[in-house]
Amino acid sequence: MTDKTPRKRKRPEPSDKGAELNILGGLLTDPTLMGEVERVLQVEDFFFAVHRAIYTLMRELLPLGPVDEPVLVSAALERGEHEYGGVSYLCMLRAHCPSVGGVVMQAVHVRNLAVRREVLAYGSRVRQAAVEALEVTEMLGVVDAGAAALRRPVGGESGWVSVGTLAGSLDAELRERVEGTSAGASTGLTDLDHKLRGLRRGDLYILGARPSVGKTGLAAHLARTLVKANLPVAFFELEMSPQELRDKLLSSEGEVLYERILSGELSESEIRSLAQVAEDMRAWPLWIEGDPSVGLADIRMRVRRLRMHAPALALVIVDYIQLCRLDVRRGETRATAIGEVSRGLKMLAREENVAVLALSQLNRSSEGREDNRPKMGDLRESGNLEADADAVLLMYRDELYNADSPDKGTAEIIVAKNRKGKTGKVRVAWEGAYQRFRNLATGWAPPPMPEPKKGRRRHEDEEPLY
Repeated sequence: MTDKTPRKRKRPEPSDKGAELNILGGLLTDPTLMGEVERVLQVEDFFFAVHRAIYTLMRELLPLGPVDEPVLVSAALERGEHEYGGVSYLCMLRAHCPSVGGVVMQAVHVRNLAVRREVLAYGSRVRQAAVEALEVTEMLGVVDAGAAALRRPVGGESGWVSVGTLAGSLDAELRERVEGTSAGASTGLTDLDHKLRGLRRGDLYILGARPSVGKTGLAAHLARTLVKANLPVAFFELEMSPQELRDKLLSSEGEVLYERILSGELSESEIRSLAQVAEDMRAWPLWIEGDPSVGLADIRMRVRRLRMHAPALALVIVDYIQLCRLDVRRGETRATAIGEVSRGLKMLAREENVAVLALSQLNRSSEGREDNRPKMGDLRESGNLEADADAVLLMYRDELYNADSPDKGTAEIIVAKNRKGKTGKVRVAWEGAYQRFRNLATGWAPPPMPEPKKGRRRHEDEEPLY
């Protein structure tokens, strides 16, 4: 039996041949309009291939002088006129533009039609991703990447900046640097700020340390410092639960021993203090993502979505990079996959204009050296981490290696790489009992061990809390 159901005719893609001809004719009539049109249209915004070729040729000829009809025809003949529609087609362009007054508006109209075509193509890609056997995360990555591409503003190729423009803004920028107003968000650690000039938007920071040195504690300190300055922070906590991170923040902010919060051995006054801190924390612009299975695509997608609610997002923390779900393709190594994650985080910092702090484990190389301080080469599994990073910070606590260390209660933050400042060591106070870092005061000495709760004896072999 023949199917007599009428087939839907495929609708033509949005385009306006007359508007495109009007633009090209207007540019021939008044070549000085090219600057305004270029700020709106890219070559690919023209629907018709012959018009893309003509527009490209006009732009190439413009630096040599005004592009009138004879110049355009002559150049087309030299290169092969058929690509440009032939001599007769070129000679009739001006007739399609009786007035140059509306050329820029026509350019905006053509750009809008190009956006419509991009949306239609995007919809097709999303549909294809949905019907094919793709993982949900991969499908959502297609959705997110396409949506990001559609955000290109009307204005064409905005990547080029003349050195004249850069020189023109130099005076104001230098004054901002002298006054300190151009620095990034404060870390809350004075000597570290002097090295880094704060956490700067668009930069990727790698924080590396061996286990139990205090990576998460320092990351939590930075998050707490920024949110208390009303700067939003996104924290991807892949190693522990959001509740565990909350407890670290409660301890450092409420000055209640972390061990007591974990054990529940709390006095009434401590419970009241923590309740007040928890109430204050409700106003913090801090978002914690506790999904331990996220990959790079998830991180980028969730940050972009969060920015819809927190457009002033200042810092994204990933704890830690080796725990990200990796897409290791056939023939690739895990190190290559981690390198792709670090590069993706760098792109995220640039695209979303946020600082990104990625925590990293270190390999065991430092354990076998006489000086156990870590080096950049100890970053686990990938040299891409140090290559992509704008700054690499390494943590060291001497008391973990030397029982009689004179530096108990302190930590070294080694700025091993710093594209925008000095490298070197920064020593800070580490109060492990409260999961807290502080500036190291002149004449500082380790604080006395907090007295255990009455009725509880501390065994001789029990490790100190800091």
